[in-house]
Amino acid sequence: MKRLANISFALTCILFGIIMLISFLYPYIFGPDSLFSIFPFDHHFTNINKPSLPPFSEGELGTHYFGSDAIGRDVFALLFKAISKSFVTALVACVIALTVSLLLCYFSLVLQFTASRKRLVFIVFIFLAILLFAFYILYFLHISVVAFTFLLCTSLYLFFTWFNWGSPMSFNGDQTLLNMVTILRSLPGLLMLLILVSFIDGISVIGLSFLLALIIWPGYIRLIRGELIKIRALPFIQNAYQNAIPQYRIFLIHMLPNIWRTIFTAFCFGMISLILMETTLSFLGINLHQDAVSLGALINGARTNLNAWWLLIFPGVCLLIILQFFLGIIDRVR
Repeated sequence: MKRLANISFALTCILFGIIMLISFLYPYIFGPDSLFSIFPFDHHFTNINKPSLPPFSEGELGTHYFGSDAIGRDVFALLFKAISKSFVTALVACVIALTVSLLLCYFSLVLQFTASRKRLVFIVFIFLAILLFAFYILYFLHISVVAFTFLLCTSLYLFFTWFNWGSPMSFNGDQTLLNMVTILRSLPGLLMLLILVSFIDGISVIGLSFLLALIIWPGYIRLIRGELIKIRALPFIQNAYQNAIPQYRIFLIHMLPNIWRTIFTAFCFGMISLILMETTLSFLGINLHQDAVSLGALINGARTNLNAWWLLIFPGVCLLIILQFFLGIIDRVR
């Protein structure tokens, strides 16, 4: 059984590598006007006169190896363009969310950040600066004034809720972080993403990555915070504190190497959840990309045309291989 599982995982890795290789090198090596020009179509080409062609049908410029969709676009080019976009978006979002989570856990747990009355004014000014930066980001992403007003009111409410008012004008970083995560975790991620996307007109891949990172980072915070609390209580970490070792060295050299499995597992689960979330929204007709190229949109084409089985099989198989690859990595890391 173990040998069969290893063979299955090896085959999944090979297929995953082929999919990623074609997805990212298609415009430069395999596509039209590229180095070899093996495949004659790109994802912009349409042929309304010959829609919904089955696989290996002859088109205007060549063979449609994976068939074509309802407006004559080549499914092969669309599929690997959608995979590259989904993968890059999920990857950037997970990296941003993990980086923010690690930094916040470092300041709240390792440095044990607290603020008294004198430093509270400084924190308020920092918060206002963050709001101004958020306004710039929202303006850059072309979000309407209504959405910004909603986010501003929500931020102000959360800011005054996060404080620990046990002593006058006191501020506890770890308690604030825990309250913030508790509030954000109580909100359904898919619903929040639907609300935010409804106010956005034409978001870029980087902007979408920041938006997805905003949705998933509370889960990372809760997981990493729990692991750091467990590691911090170990004797060798306490000895490091007593020997006056710099706190950043304790965090980088002694804490992070002991939680890398947890971080990598959370990263893989984040990739799975974000790819599925983007595919689900696209299937429901809420396309997150400007050029309407996504796995969910291709699968949705099979729903409107039941005879076009290739619009369901090829994207579904590629999605299954990608998800199975990350699940196999998680099993071996554990």
